[in-house]
Amino acid sequence: MSLRSRLIGLFTLVLALLAGALIAGGVVYQRLTLAHQIEVTSKGQAALWRRLVEDEVDRLAALLPGVVENPELIDAVAAQDPGAINRVAGPLAARALAAGTLTDLQILDPDGDPLFAASVTPEPPRVLDAGSIDAVLGGTRASGLRQVSADRVAIAVAEPILTDRPVGTVTLATSAAGALSRYGALVGAAAFLLSARGRMVHGTAPELWRAAGARVPARRNSLTVAAIGDRLYSVSGVPLTDLMRSSGGILVSLRDGTEALHAASRIATLSLAGGLGLALASLVALYLMIGRSFRPLEGAIAALQAMARGERAVPLPAAAAARDDEIGRIAGAVRAYRSVVEAVGEERRQRELQRRRQERFIRNEMATLAASLDDEARRQVLAGLKRAEAAHGRGHGQTHDGPDGQSGGADGDDQLGLLATVLGQLSTRIVTQHRLLKEMIERLREALVRETKLAGLEKELALARKLQRDILPADQHHDPRFQVQCRMEPAKEVGGDFFDHFTLPGGRFGVVVADVSGKSVPAAFYMAICRTLVRSLAANYADLGACFTEVNRWLSEHNPDQFFVTAFYGAYDPSTAVLHYINAGHNPPALIRDGAASLIEITGDLALGLLDDFEYREHAMTLQPGDCLVLYTDGVTEAANPREEMFEDERLLAFLTEAAAAALPPDQMVARLFEALEAFANGAEQADDITYLSLTITNGADDARTTA
Repeated sequence: MSLRSRLIGLFTLVLALLAGALIAGGVVYQRLTLAHQIEVTSKGQAALWRRLVEDEVDRLAALLPGVVENPELIDAVAAQDPGAINRVAGPLAARALAAGTLTDLQILDPDGDPLFAASVTPEPPRVLDAGSIDAVLGGTRASGLRQVSADRVAIAVAEPILTDRPVGTVTLATSAAGALSRYGALVGAAAFLLSARGRMVHGTAPELWRAAGARVPARRNSLTVAAIGDRLYSVSGVPLTDLMRSSGGILVSLRDGTEALHAASRIATLSLAGGLGLALASLVALYLMIGRSFRPLEGAIAALQAMARGERAVPLPAAAAARDDEIGRIAGAVRAYRSVVEAVGEERRQRELQRRRQERFIRNEMATLAASLDDEARRQVLAGLKRAEAAHGRGHGQTHDGPDGQSGGADGDDQLGLLATVLGQLSTRIVTQHRLLKEMIERLREALVRETKLAGLEKELALARKLQRDILPADQHHDPRFQVQCRMEPAKEVGGDFFDHFTLPGGRFGVVVADVSGKSVPAAFYMAICRTLVRSLAANYADLGACFTEVNRWLSEHNPDQFFVTAFYGAYDPSTAVLHYINAGHNPPALIRDGAASLIEITGDLALGLLDDFEYREHAMTLQPGDCLVLYTDGVTEAANPREEMFEDERLLAFLTEAAAAALPPDQMVARLFEALEAFANGAEQADDITYLSLTITNGADDARTTA
């Protein structure tokens, strides 16, 4: 490729890069400007919408005292008397619905079942879900948006109805369509409320929204453009939260911006066309200028090429010789070419001297390289160098000049031949050592691959540990009548212990602690199977013995590796303070009562997974207020220290007694127990999984007794 072509190509590339940078900068600036516009617009719209919702909430909240502070209504709700509730709440609801101040009034019991409902729509859906009911019963006022059906979003306020305890909830709601209409009037645009999935629920211009066909992100602010016919509309979306601070849908504004958007498009098009035209004009001007400048240079290059072929009497172009720039300097170089040819003879003589110096340098470098070889190879290479040096001494002074003045080369060629022979030997030795080094590197690489695989296995085990923890329930469960606290520390990356707690039909509450024989990954898989069986069958078997009989049958029939499981399963009935339980070969639980801890001596059945036809029997005991039932696996009592002493039952009971005397809360008691186990181990490796679960009674019967 000619220099002229390279220069034109380089300038074109630079110009293209500059244009690309300007375009990219413009795009980035446009995006930053759009992002700022989205932020400012969304903040303003969100603030306006919050204010409108707050106004509706304040209006509804002003109606709440007439309901939650009405003594007759409170007594009727506490008694769960629908007739009495209807007599008191019916007139209040009728007046409010008739006045248009609200659209729904609902009263629910603590379980979420409706006691009273008044609405402008027939068969209205329940405004609150289970999570919001629990929050309101906990003493928190809930207020804000709520999508109560596919075609209805409401603004609601909910408060608990209290005696000495929460006896129900009351919810007042009104349609969000009114607030949406005021919002659209204030921002001067069509306004819409969309569900979290993008479906329009309310809108001031539904036909306009269906014509736009726009898609709005559900979880971030957005500003896009939609074309409807020959008009352009800006579509701004703001994500909303409902009264439980979860996704409450999307607030969308649709504003006609045809003139402004068309003007911005025309400006961008003209700017791009002007930039491209300027770049094209610059390229044409550059091509003409370089073509005019390079014509004399091409004549000078042609003359120089002819002289290189031996044509010494070649004239230079007059225009090239008269120039005082780079082309003129090239013409001067051509004139100096003749004197260079005359100096060639002298250069050849100097070349011979240079060759001898190179031979000495090569011998020295080869001797240096030989030092890196083993002893035998180094001796052979040094002997060859000595022979070459001796031959050089014998031939020294026998060189002669040839007819053209060049030094004779016979002796020099012999020197080079000897050096070449020694160099070949040196090369062979170096290749051998390189091969050995390469083999060593391959072995190191294989070791690195094995180490990498081991690191991957460790990573997978860490993931399995996290997954095992994730399938277990929460570490604690709070209820006004009892409290559950749990914790598990596997001995390996994953373990075979597990705990579980869950709600059973009839208001009972189940707790499980189990220990699978074996450890690590196989035991962890079997643990997951056993936990799934117990949890799934517990809801179908009111009798705990029948439940464990079915679990045992399944585990025994699908147990090729001969695993077995010890387990304690209890079902506590808060209404009677009775704990029904089964102990399948597990450690006896400890009971803390009146400040003292003791083991409950109970009859244990066979561990699960040993005999497929074994039938389990249910037992029962009554718990008192303040009782704490502690379930654990043998990883607690069999924790060992460096002297191979075990923690045992006595230390566990002593710790629980001290904890009861100090009136430690359940969460602090489990934390202190694990600290005590770690201190007792004194650095010894944990040999077994450690699992703990406590059931503390805060409201129950007056006595505790064990029955068969």
